[in-house]
Amino acid sequence: MACERAGRATGWLVLLVWIAAAATADPARARKAEDLDALNMQVVQLYKAGKYADATPIAERALVLTEKRYSAGHIQVGTSLTKLAELYRAQGRFADAEQLLKRSLAIFEKARGPNHRDMGLPLNNLAAVYRHQGRYAEAEPLHKRSLAIAEKALGPDHPDVGNSLNGLAMLSPPMRALRGPRPGLHGSDVCRRCAVVASPFSSAQAKAKADQSRIGKKG
Repeated sequence: MACERAGRATGWLVLLVWIAAAATADPARARKAEDLDALNMQVVQLYKAGKYADATPIAERALVLTEKRYSAGHIQVGTSLTKLAELYRAQGRFADAEQLLKRSLAIFEKARGPNHRDMGLPLNNLAAVYRHQGRYAEAEPLHKRSLAIAEKALGPDHPDVGNSLNGLAMLSPPMRALRGPRPGLHGSDVCRRCAVVASPFSSAQAKAKADQSRIGKKG
C-alpha cells in the first residue's frame, strides 16, 4: 500500500504541471482560462482529500472545457482524460477509466511518439486498472513498457522510474500466486529498487532535482 500511495502521489505531481494556463490579450479567453484553472485546482484539492465522488463532476466539466479549448488530439486533452480516469479508478469504475486511458494513450502516442516520457503515466494508470480487476497478464507489459521508457529517457534515479517499479512490485505477488515463480520478475528485488528509487522523490522539488541531475550528466 505504501508503494501504491507513493506511485499515486508521483502521478498527481506530474498532472499538476498542466494546471497553469497562459493569459491572453482577449479578456473573454482569459476568463475561460481562469475558469478552467479553478476547476482543475478544485479537482486536485478534492482528490487529495479523498473526495473522489465530489471531484468527479468537476473533472468531467474540466474535460469538456479542455476539449472545447483545444483540438481533440491535443496533449492537454490527454492529460485531462488521465486525471478523470484516475478518479473513476479510485471509485471502482474500471470500465470508464479504461476507456478514457486508452483515449489518452492514443493522444500521447500520436502527439509525442511511442517512447516519449509522457507515455509513462497513462501506461501505469491503465495497468493499475487492469491490476485491480485481476487482469495481471494485461497489466504487466504496460508496467514494463513504462519502466523501459522511463529508464531510457530519464535515467534509473528518476521518480517516474519509481512509479513503474511500484506497479511491478504490486503486481508480482498475485502473479506468483496464480502462475507460480516466473523468471525475471522477483517481487523482493522489485520492491527493493522501488524503495531506493521512489521513496526519496515525494515532492515536486525532488523531482526537479532529479531532472537537473540528468541534464548535468549529459552536459
